[in-house]
Amino acid sequence: MANREEANRELARRAWDAVSHGDVAALVALTASNLVWHATGRSSWSGDYFGRDTVFDFLSGLGGDAEVFDSTLHHVLVGDDRAALLLHISGRRKEKSLDTDLDVILRIEADHIVEIWSVPHDQHAFAQFWE
Repeated sequence: MANREEANRELARRAWDAVSHGDVAALVALTASNLVWHATGRSSWSGDYFGRDTVFDFLSGLGGDAEVFDSTLHHVLVGDDRAALLLHISGRRKEKSLDTDLDVILRIEADHIVEIWSVPHDQHAFAQFWE
């Protein structure tokens, strides 16, 4: 079990580094082609995104829609087939600001991320930011 958990921790950290640096090639290597992202909440970005290309377009749209969007990784929690990234996010967009925590949960199969859930702690502020 410890080896699987350590492998999942490393996979989650590598994914975080790839997203942080815009390394699409690394993200392709770390994710399944049938990747699914569940963006929870009530914002215009909330919903389910199916397929790696659709997920990457979703992430690109988020980044392109904000003037400033920063995130800081605080913790990585792992299990046999899951990893959770506990983040703090902040941003600025159209004279609005965002400052909240965000949990990103990864489901892992065969050393690839196959499913992701993103859960902002302050869903009201998150939705208002993206309006």
